[in-house]
Amino acid sequence: MKRYLFYSAALILIGVGAGVGGIVLSLLLHETQHLVFDYSLDSVLHGESFLHGLMSINPEHRFWGILMAGLVATSGGIYLYHKRNTLVSVPTAVKHPLKRMAIGTSLFQVILQIITVAMGSPLGRETAPRQLGALFASVCVQHMASRKSASSMPLFTKEEMGILIACGAGAGLAAVYNVPLAGALFTLEVLLRRLTLRTVLSSLLTSFIAAWIGSLALGTGGQYTFHDAPLPGMFTLTLLALLTSPLIGSVAYFFRHLCNQAKHLAASGHRLAIICMIGFLLVAIISIWFPEIPGNGKGMLQTGLDNQLPLTLACALLFFKSLSVIVVLRGGVEGGVMTPSLAIGGCVGAIIFMVVGWVLPLEGFPAYIMAAAAGFLSVSMAMPITTIVLVMELAHLPLPLVFPITTCVAGACLSARWLTQYGSQMATHRILDH
Repeated sequence: MKRYLFYSAALILIGVGAGVGGIVLSLLLHETQHLVFDYSLDSVLHGESFLHGLMSINPEHRFWGILMAGLVATSGGIYLYHKRNTLVSVPTAVKHPLKRMAIGTSLFQVILQIITVAMGSPLGRETAPRQLGALFASVCVQHMASRKSASSMPLFTKEEMGILIACGAGAGLAAVYNVPLAGALFTLEVLLRRLTLRTVLSSLLTSFIAAWIGSLALGTGGQYTFHDAPLPGMFTLTLLALLTSPLIGSVAYFFRHLCNQAKHLAASGHRLAIICMIGFLLVAIISIWFPEIPGNGKGMLQTGLDNQLPLTLACALLFFKSLSVIVVLRGGVEGGVMTPSLAIGGCVGAIIFMVVGWVLPLEGFPAYIMAAAAGFLSVSMAMPITTIVLVMELAHLPLPLVFPITTCVAGACLSARWLTQYGSQMATHRILDH
């Protein structure tokens, strides 16, 4: 009984810690944006998006601010490269919970991610709160596990420690985006990859506590504003999502492949400084004409949801955002691709909708963009179930939209799976031919 009480207490403590950590990281992000780009901190904390802030300053200011981000990313990347043997990733910590995560180096990595994204890195910020939540959980469970119960048994088994660390990571995601269900599903689908009563209850408890704690300071509003009311015909929208999902999944598959290649070939040693700075210089130059490119892409997707994304702009943003993400990943920059994938997927959806609209009269542009964004994200991060719930929670979407979103996610994932199998077969044939 004592072990179960300690396990429950650990879940609550991890949820609270992840929630507080999410608040701290969010405030650090907004404060950095305010200092670097010199726009109202009150506006940033109460509704003004990063894109609006960038558009309110002159292009020269944007250029030098993003170039400064490159200097920070380069310096931090060189330091982390020399400390790479002490870094433990979240999946590794979940699989090997007895392996200690270096507190100082891990915190440095988390802060570096948040600061560079705030200064204009085109990557997402979601990796940092996940890592911070996992770090807090790891420290807690290892400290508690060092104690013995009355029967001289460890308080936690190795499996329980892995579950608690995974719950901390999912709770960190839930806290910063106010997505408790998606945070729990991320824990189950991506980190633990198993469904039991214990894992379900544990992930739900920590994610809901973290999201509630985070909402006390960050509010309960959605990350995106959805204006599409009344909703278009669900049958037509679902049919369009079904017919176009293979194209969306194919584009997402190649984007994921390019991102994985960029990470695999990421610069190291003295080359890191050169390639990283070249990447940020490219982003800084692009930002002069396209202020939508810096940052995690939230403003890009919101532009589409506001019906302010013409075809030419959508094509330009699709190309430049994808290029920026791949280039900075190649430079070894820390960050995630979740929010950028939503933005890129939204651009793909906008292009498809407008091209089809030349032939057939269509309604529901914002709704279809969200479905396309979900389909793209489900493939780029290989988390279809989490994506469906994540997109619904991020924008507080009407429940009927779950049908086109689920359809698009399913079709996109099936097309990506076929491409994966086809690629494997072609590789096998090439080997046999030689």
